[in-house]
Amino acid sequence: MQLTLSVCLKSGATLTINASGTLSETVDKGATVALVVKWGVITLVKQTVDLCDQIKNVDLECPLEKGHMSLTKEVKLPAQIPPVRIPLRSTREEDLS
Repeated sequence: MQLTLSVCLKSGATLTINASGTLSETVDKGATVALVVKWGVITLVKQTVDLCDQIKNVDLECPLEKGHMSLTKEVKLPAQIPPVRIPLRSTREEDLS
């Protein structure tokens, strides 16, 4: 599954993330995802994380059954960030090779 978002960040605002996609197979413990966050050509975050550890942040837990799924999460942004538009992309690590 690949998730691509483009968000406009404003300090102190509430960011609402709506995501949907189709899982081609069940996601079990040990699954990893490669996260890449860029601002223009500058890479801000590039890391591989355990999906089942992180999915708890959006009130889900593994295993995730194959098929269509969607989620909505609201996040309060810190007052210290400058207003920027950032594209976010997440994909399975296997899809990057």
